[in-house]
Amino acid sequence: MDENQILLASTLMQLGVGGGTGFVVGYGLRKIASVAVKVVAVVVTLLTLPLVALQYMGIIKVNYDALTSLAQSIFSQVAEFAMSVAPKLLEALPITGSFGLGLVAGALKK
Repeated sequence: MDENQILLASTLMQLGVGGGTGFVVGYGLRKIASVAVKVVAVVVTLLTLPLVALQYMGIIKVNYDALTSLAQSIFSQVAEFAMSVAPKLLEALPITGSFGLGLVAGALKK
């Protein structure tokens, strides 16, 4: 085998493994996410409603400036992490791209 054939075989294997794995993960996430989203929504509501009621009654005061700065800090850290990971993902583009497509296909599977 020459170098081009080895590269082609390696790329095709990455595409197949990434796509198959992505499909399985996407399908599993779809099944789990339907329940998990509902549970998270109920928990967030049960935690938020008492705080809103206490704020409305004047028992507690929410510092929205601090809350906004905390949210901005979290989002900036997430953005920095994403930018640091992006070059590594581009190096593995065949497997990450096919994983992403498989993930979407698995999530859309009924």
